[in-house]
Amino acid sequence: MKKEEILEHQRNYIAWIETLHEVSEEQAISPYAEGKWSPNEIEMHLAEWDRGTSPTNERGEKT
Repeated sequence: MKKEEILEHQRNYIAWIETLHEVSEEQAISPYAEGKWSPNEIEMHLAEWDRGTSPTNERGEKT
């Protein structure tokens, strides 16, 4: 994947995260369908994945 493609994906991800400000607390904790994750669970999953794949040292600093 080229640098510009990665940056575009990141911009889209940030835009999606920003739309979550419009979601009520009830919507945020409610799965969108039976057996599916809530928006909060999806966001936390992605955040944990990002944290695990970012090149950082043991103090959380970018390397």
